[in-house]
Amino acid sequence: DDVRRAAAEAFAAQGPVAAKHADELANLTTSQEKKSGVRCAAAIALSMLGGEACKPHLSCLRDLLRQGDEKLRIAGAQAYSRLPKGIAQREDRDALEAVYQRDHDKDVKAAAKAALEAMGHHV
Repeated sequence: DDVRRAAAEAFAAQGPVAAKHADELANLTTSQEKKSGVRCAAAIALSMLGGEACKPHLSCLRDLLRQGDEKLRIAGAQAYSRLPKGIAQREDRDALEAVYQRDHDKDVKAAAKAALEAMGHHV
């Protein structure tokens, strides 16, 4: 857990230079990874690799928004907040709007709202 999480955080710090690791980071966001801290760190790192590196993996971020663990939903929304404008698709915005409107956790709702606003969509 600590090693995989630290690796994800290191890739995040490198930003677009680490774009070649996008596939590995995307895999770490999935339910195959049992540690939520690793999944959260991987989502944030993925979003910091640059838009083109992240774009093929947006479904991983959407999947995080549907998880039962609020930490994962928050990380998914926070990852969207860090994406360059124009990278997220309509289905991403729709997923964030659904979370903002329906999620019971105030922190998840706040993260979804921040992501929508970062996309230029005011709620």
